[in-house]
Amino acid sequence: MFEEQGLLNLHDLEARARMVMRKGIFDMVDGGFNDEITYKRTQRAFDSIGLVPRYLKDVSHVDTSTTLLGHQITLPILSAPSAPQIGAHPDGDLATCRAAGALGTIEILSHASDFTIEEVTATATGSVWCNIFMLKDREYMHQYVKRAEATGCTALCWTIDTPSLDMMKEQMLRNPDPILETLSRWANMVRTDPDGTQVTLNFMEQIDPGTTWEDMDWLRSITSLPIVVKGILRGDDAQLCVKHGASGVVVSNHGARLVDGMITAIEALPEVVDAVGDHCEVLMDGGIRRGLDIFKALALGAKAVLIGRPIWYGLAAGGEAGVQEVFRILQRELAYAMTMSGVAKMEDFNRELLVKVPTLYEADGFAAQWTTGRGL
Repeated sequence: MFEEQGLLNLHDLEARARMVMRKGIFDMVDGGFNDEITYKRTQRAFDSIGLVPRYLKDVSHVDTSTTLLGHQITLPILSAPSAPQIGAHPDGDLATCRAAGALGTIEILSHASDFTIEEVTATATGSVWCNIFMLKDREYMHQYVKRAEATGCTALCWTIDTPSLDMMKEQMLRNPDPILETLSRWANMVRTDPDGTQVTLNFMEQIDPGTTWEDMDWLRSITSLPIVVKGILRGDDAQLCVKHGASGVVVSNHGARLVDGMITAIEALPEVVDAVGDHCEVLMDGGIRRGLDIFKALALGAKAVLIGRPIWYGLAAGGEAGVQEVFRILQRELAYAMTMSGVAKMEDFNRELLVKVPTLYEADGFAAQWTTGRGL
């Protein structure tokens, strides 16, 4: 269906999403922060990595499956937590969750979802991770974590890179859309008091800039679920995650949406992988638009990648079927890159498959720490 419409890749789906989504909502999803320095550098950083294929390898059967936290998934691509997805399609997270399950991968449900944990997990056919922000009301946080456990979520994905959410992107301020004020339902922002009273909390007011590593110890103490920490860009912070009980980390700059001038996730990835070794699993998100991007992340040591904006493109283009198409396109492109590089399975990935190459834009100094010496 999508190929018949000329929607052959994620760029085509993005163009379709731009056509069908409200401009204010698309501006919220699209682009980076202010001057978009980091956002624009992301693709350049990917472009500065060249492939060095191995030939005469048996690639008669290419397997994209892998394991995360002990769970088998058919492709190393997860849906990143993002909201409010009803801005792209009325079914929002429900459609994303069903699509992820149908393709045999993991849905990470946003803390700011328009649907409750209970509603999303009820429709799930695969594994669901529950995204959390550390909010000021710790009794609410305790209840939220216990709800995630009770509904069968298999991990907590803690986003730590948001000590403040005060600034809006300039493109949203230049093109204000009143629907953004009422779009999100904040379905999970309710605390139940001992007398049964339900209290609705304001997510933005609850963001806690005082959060420290001690709060991770507290979180670890109240749950038996694995904790994956999202928003890591430094090796020393990754080591602290391990020290405080994390089972995984996501190398991420929040899609270059929160502050400009940050390092890109693909640049930060090698340092984080080297810092944690085998002590926890490393994932990455940020800038994935092709299966080739995933190939490069896996060769640099990531176990899997997360995709955020492409989920919105798929939702806008075709709801659940559109999200499934996003996963299928990326899996197909990844499998082809593996075939053409002599990689039959996840265990075959390594940094010897990559080399630093010059680009028109040249990401200065990138990859000096992981290249094998070719092309330098």
